[in-house]
Formats: sequence, C-alpha cells, structure tokens
Amino acid sequence: MPDRVVFHCADYNDERLREMSGGSRTFHNIEELAAPLEKLYHALALEGYPLARLDSVVYRSELPGNVLDLFISTAEPVKLRVGTVGGSGVDRRTVSSRGRLNEYEIRSIVDAILGEQADAGFPFARVTVVPDSLLAGSESIRTDLDFRVDRGSYIRLRRIKFPGAVTESRLLRLESRLRSREAFSRTKLERAVKRLERLPFVDFVGTPRFEPAGSGLVNLLIPVKERRVNRLSGVLSTAPGLGEPTGEVRIHFGNILGTGRKLNFEWLGLDPDRKGILVSYREPWIFSHPWHAVLELEHWTEDTLTTATRYKFGLEWEPSDRLIFSGSATSERIGGGGDIQGSDTVLRSIWIEGGISYDRLDYRWNPVQGYRMEISSAAGWRRGGSVDSRGIDLKRETAALSAAQPLIGRAVLFERFAVRDVSGAGIVSEDLVRFGGIGSVRGYAESAIPARGAGWGTVELRWRPDRDEY
Repeated sequence: MPDRVVFHCADYNDERLREMSGGSRTFHNIEELAAPLEKLYHALALEGYPLARLDSVVYRSELPGNVLDLFISTAEPVKLRVGTVGGSGVDRRTVSSRGRLNEYEIRSIVDAILGEQADAGFPFARVTVVPDSLLAGSESIRTDLDFRVDRGSYIRLRRIKFPGAVTESRLLRLESRLRSREAFSRTKLERAVKRLERLPFVDFVGTPRFEPAGSGLVNLLIPVKERRVNRLSGVLSTAPGLGEPTGEVRIHFGNILGTGRKLNFEWLGLDPDRKGILVSYREPWIFSHPWHAVLELEHWTEDTLTTATRYKFGLEWEPSDRLIFSGSATSERIGGGGDIQGSDTVLRSIWIEGGISYDRLDYRWNPVQGYRMEISSAAGWRRGGSVDSRGIDLKRETAALSAAQPLIGRAVLFERFAVRDVSGAGIVSEDLVRFGGIGSVRGYAESAIPARGAGWGTVELRWRPDRDEY
C-alpha cells in the first residue's frame, strides 16, 4: 500500500499545502517527496516566505497504510524596506510595498513603472530588479531592491487604425475611450478591446499590434469584424369581420452608414382597442464628447376615442462605458373621450425626467452574464379640463433590474424585474402603468393590465446558438 502524507504548518492547513505541492497525497518511497517539496517551497516563496523549511518528519503506522507527517516552518516573511527606481533619464525615487514581498508585489511595482514609461513615450522600456541588501529583524527580514530602468527608444503614436471595420474610425476610437498616451499601456489597451467587444455592431476584436509609421512613429492596429444590426421583426394577424389587422412591426437600424446613429420604428397593435406608432432616433457622441441625444415621437389611439401624442427630447451623459446619466423633457397632448371630461377636452402636459443606469452586462444585446440596474424619476405638469396646474401634478417612479448567468453549454438564465408607480391628481388612462405581453410578463395579452403601480418579473431559460440568436 502507498503511504499517506499529512502537512502541518502554523500559517497554512493541510489542504492548502497539499494544493501548493501539486495535489498528491500518497507516495511509494521517500524519493518521490523531492518534487512535491520543491513545488511547495517555490509556492511559499511567491507568497513571501522564501526561507520556508522542513522542520521535522514523523513516520507513524496506521491502517490501511503508513502516515508521514511533515512539519513545515514558514520562518520570517520578507518585506521591502526601500525600493529605489532609477536609470538613464529617469528621476530616482523610492517605492514601497504592502505587507510581504512576493512575486505579485514585485510585478505590480514593475507594471506601474512600465506604465509610467509608456505614458512618457517609452513603450519598450525594460526593468531589471536587483536585490541590494538584506536586514534581519525580530519579526521579518527586510530587503532593499533596486529597480533599474532602461527606457529604450522614444516612440510616438501617429494613428489608431481599425482594419476590417466599416464604422468610422473616429467613432470606434471614441467608443474605445483610448487616448493616444494610453495606447502603450497593456491594461488600458485590454480595457479598450473589452469596450469595443460590447458594442452591438461589433462581432469580433482581434489582437492589437503596432506597425512602423516613420522615424520614432508607430500606428496602433486593432482589427475589428462587424456584424449586421439592422433588424426587421413583427407579426400580423387578421380575420373576416375584424376589420383592421392586429399585430406589431419593429424596424431597427443600429448603425446607420457606420456612424453609430440609431433609428427605430415600431407599430404596435396587438391589442385591437389600443394601437400606436413610435419613432426614435439617437445621435451619439455629440461634438466628440460622451453626450448622446435622443428624439422620440409617439402616437396612440385607444378605443378610437382617446388619442395621445408625445414629443420627447433626451440627453445621455456616459462618463464611463458602464455608467449613464440621463435627462429628458416630454411634451404630451391627450384628447378625446374615455375618462377625459368631454369629447372635446384636450389635456396638455410637460414631463421632466432624470435617471441613472449602471450596466455590467457583457453584451448589450443577448448577454451571457452580468447585470444592469436602472432608476428614473419624472415630474409632470398638466393643464386642460378641470385641471389648472400650479405645481407638480404627477409623479412617475421606475426601477428595473436585468441579469444573466451562464449555465451548462449554451444555456443562459436571464431575469428581468421592474417596479413602476404613478401618483398625483388628474390621472387618466394614458398615464397608467401597462404590463403584460412580450415586453413584461408573457402569457398575458399585450398591455392588458393597467394599474397605477405594478411590479413584475420574468425568468427565462435561453438557448444561445450564437451572439445573434437565442
């Protein structure tokens, strides 16, 4: 029978030490312990214990096999006392480390130095780490390290190109949020690639590379493969005696002429008694700043008696690719019968709305994992009929959460939850929260349930063949 090994250490348990040594629990002879112990010493050194040692070995008999107890001492940790950064053309300075000195701490200091040099125009700088001295203390061993910097040649970025892209390079660069002085930073470049991959019209982003562009100049090439985001969807139905057809039609242009502009047209008429159209347009990156303008026109007819027309102008500020602040002003006109006093009564309203959203979904369309939170609040002023506005008449509060989690294979669990409330005097049917149907809770007729306040949630099990389908 092979013998069993048990590790003992004041700072680590047996499972952790066994994992660091390679995972084996048994051995047939003492020579087989050499390789696991070497792995263990190396792993402990990386965590700041380069002086770890084997204190004692106890061999005891147990059924069904023997047990070898290995007692490991981590000794004193090594800490950085003084780290000196210097080199030709580099101002000498000192750096410090947090806690035990290990490979990860040294690498973080080196990465910071290389990032500084890249920002200064020296993307191919090299750093050599040289131990200077060791000083033994009562609780730890302290060392001095010399970080010697060889800056290399001075390089400037001439242009950022996106081979294979149809979209304007200016827009892709704005969406990547990559500035010229950050192009040589590996971390900033990886973040820029992630931002591009989240765009709805981008299918694939290749590995960035540099090409010479003259003496001391380089171009940054980021290959991009785009996909079509224009969509046409809908359903129509009719029957003898029903008159006009029912259904819905949605037309979406997601990247007009490669400019990132969006245009949507929707005709919604699944409910025979309520039909309408919605047209919206989005202008991105106004004056090359993270401001986006949104224009909307909406017209509804309900029971052939009440009509509602809304004009909306909105602004979105996107300080990062995850956070969006929004504000909008809406002019609304409601006229006709129904619950409005008199068939000739016209109600005119102004809505002012503000909101914030935080998006951690990996893809804005058909996500695999992450979440998105949205909160908005609106105040309305209304005139017409018996309503004489002298203050805020109406309030509307909305909160929503979407989340996605990957399951087995191509299966994805997608959840949506929303809460909405409308309050105030003079509320009419057009102000009510309407839910039911494909946009909220499936299994109910479209917008079949009106209410002043409502909350709903859906959980979907999606099969995702690719990024475009589920």
